[in-house]
Amino acid sequence: MNHRTILPLLCLLPLLSSCQSTKTTPINFNTDPQILRGHWTGTITLNDGQTKNLALDLVPNYYSEHAYTVAGTGNFDAVPVTVAGVASALSGKRFIHPQTSPILFDISLNLTDDQTRALIECRAFESTGQLSTWNCRFSSLKISSFFKLQQSKL
Repeated sequence: MNHRTILPLLCLLPLLSSCQSTKTTPINFNTDPQILRGHWTGTITLNDGQTKNLALDLVPNYYSEHAYTVAGTGNFDAVPVTVAGVASALSGKRFIHPQTSPILFDISLNLTDDQTRALIECRAFESTGQLSTWNCRFSSLKISSFFKLQQSKL
């Protein structure tokens, strides 16, 4: 290589070295309230104003750097349901099992029983005092409603 070839490459070096790495915010996978673990409840309001209660008992399982699976059982309007789904990390984030993981941002749960198939999608998490809350959307063939999926820390 001569100096004509090396000089343009040296000019690019400051640009390449200025790339910033993505930093993750660590959370404890085993104890953080964002992880869907334990008993969670919510009330879904229908278009006509009626409400249906949802109660879920969930177990998370580490799947990969980018996601964990969620399984469990529960009741939707007093009808037993089975729950299966995935919680995914944001792009550029990853789970470090079991010590820490990034803040979650995308949860998708399927609820099934003999007559109903529904999807719960959650995107935003809040934690205040003794209450953990995911802001979610419940959708099925007959229902589409936003609701709060909550877990009391008491």
